[in-house]
Amino acid sequence: VTGTPSELRFALNGENPLFDADFYVKEGLGVSTIDFDCKSDGASNFGECIFPTPAPGPWSVLVRRFSGSGVYQLTTTILGGDPPECGNDLAEFGEECDGTDDDECPGACDGFCACPCEERSVGNLKLRSDAAVFRFKGDLDNGSRVFDSIDPRNEFAFALLQEGDVVSIEIPPLDPGWSRSKPDKRKFIWKGQIEGIQRIKVIDKTASNGTMRLLVKGKAVPGAATLNLLSPFEIQTYFDTACNRTIR
Repeated sequence: VTGTPSELRFALNGENPLFDADFYVKEGLGVSTIDFDCKSDGASNFGECIFPTPAPGPWSVLVRRFSGSGVYQLTTTILGGDPPECGNDLAEFGEECDGTDDDECPGACDGFCACPCEERSVGNLKLRSDAAVFRFKGDLDNGSRVFDSIDPRNEFAFALLQEGDVVSIEIPPLDPGWSRSKPDKRKFIWKGQIEGIQRIKVIDKTASNGTMRLLVKGKAVPGAATLNLLSPFEIQTYFDTACNRTIR
């Protein structure tokens, strides 16, 4: 926590009603089941801890399975306070790293305060980007099988960067917009409205041609007006636990 926020919230939820998880929160480091400032250990995997005017500095959280098994989501929300400042050597909320504060990726923090992805190629690339319409299509190389068994419903992020222009979207884990997905056919479809992006499709074509197909569509997308295929640009994708970075 940095600055002077008005409130700090931690919330836990999960998808399996037979799964019971507890969580514990502590100001500072070293949270445990016997050393905490707030806990949620009811008979479910839903809980919340709220701290008005939280103290600046680190906070620690522990999530522990009590019974059953399943997927859970832990969300941290800071209300008020100063926005993160990329370049101040302090990894703040919303940043993976910042300069020398790079525990997540030692020595590799990029200029966007994020850990860089592994570089891989993108083929069959098509882009239409103007003030009205944004359409991107690309086939991500999965020859090394890095994208095997990924599920973008757990986490998905996409960014296209060209000089000072950026088109990006990050979808929260287990977002209901993925409801039309067909995981048995390795086809994942998202519909919603985030930063002008309205539709995303991820198709696992590894078995047929060794690629993962990605389509991103939107209207009046911020930053999209001047993007084009004729100038150098960078693509970053993140699916579940698989990261991809391409510079063209």
